[in-house]
This record gives sequence, C-alpha cells and structure tokens, in this order.
Amino acid sequence: MRLPFCCPGCRVYLSKLKLAKDMDYFTGRLAALTPGMTGADISNVCNEAALCAGRLGMGHIDLPQFESAIDRVIGGLEKKHKVHTCFAVWVTGPVLLLSG
Repeated sequence: MRLPFCCPGCRVYLSKLKLAKDMDYFTGRLAALTPGMTGADISNVCNEAALCAGRLGMGHIDLPQFESAIDRVIGGLEKKHKVHTCFAVWVTGPVLLLSG
C-alpha cells in the first residue's frame, strides 16, 4: 500500500532506521497511521519507535513499535498514578457519571 502524498517525507526519516521489512511497506503504513502530522511529528514517531525497539532488545523496528510510538507521541507519557474523581449529574432519566 503506497500513499504518494506522504512517501517522500516518510522515506527521509525511515532511511536512517533498521526496519524489519522493506521501506515501501513502512512508508505506506506510516502514512496511513499519521494523517495530518508534520515532518517533526513523524521524526518523533520514528525516534520513539527506535527507542521502543531498543527497550525490547530488538535489532530492528517493526510495526508494533511504530504503533506504540504514535500513541506515545500523540498522547504523551503514560501517567503512573491516575486520580479520577467522579460526581453524579441528574439528567432526565438515569444518573450520568462524569469523570473530572
């Protein structure tokens, strides 16, 4: 699957990485997974995917590392301690719990 509108930009960042499959496979997937991202965002995704592969002790980068890197770049660092406060709001019908 090739998406020509993003391939040249993706190829620049992917050319520096050790990939599990050929570059054409990853350029198409990366283009499909990162719509609207800037070149800096895609660079961050590639760097984070390399870090994820390194943490797992892998010698190459595969699609799951790119997927977790995209989640991390979009969502930021995972919070270790999540504090949720819930309160109830009465609406016409059942009680709706809102997290705040």
